[in-house]
Amino acid sequence: MRLPIPYIFSASLAGIGIALGIYIIWHSYSANRLVLSHFPDYAPQAERAPASVSPDYYAYAHSDDVPPVLFSLGEVLANVSEPGSRANHFARLRLDFELFDEGGRHLLEQGEAGVKHTVIEILRGQSFDRLNTLDGKLYFKEEIVARINSLLNQPVIRQVHFASFYLQ
Repeated sequence: MRLPIPYIFSASLAGIGIALGIYIIWHSYSANRLVLSHFPDYAPQAERAPASVSPDYYAYAHSDDVPPVLFSLGEVLANVSEPGSRANHFARLRLDFELFDEGGRHLLEQGEAGVKHTVIEILRGQSFDRLNTLDGKLYFKEEIVARINSLLNQPVIRQVHFASFYLQ
């Protein structure tokens, strides 16, 4: 018995679709482990939570009725290094910080110049190739959170969001 070509073609497409779906699921799972293995300084969000806050706070802060507290740093422009190359690269980005609470806004407003300087310093320490990958961007965001919270001597920033991210 000979099968018509449309049946063979549609069965092949279904097989390819299933294989692609399995690959995407596997890749998204392994990408998180890849970040942790390549960047040992990567600190997941749960590890940088303030110790003084009760678990009830997190249930409240992660509920849908509470809008996140955001602080916009504005635009940051800095040169990005390229080891072993004479190419000049730069990054222009706009950052929004998600804060643990409203009290952090006052600290960031007071130290905005120091925060921008720290972000530029971190950005200059990154390579163009590294920032051009998802893992590099995730590491960069985590480095910002760790360094600025260290600068302010308390956990103020929960998460960094890129409002825009431009590399050239």
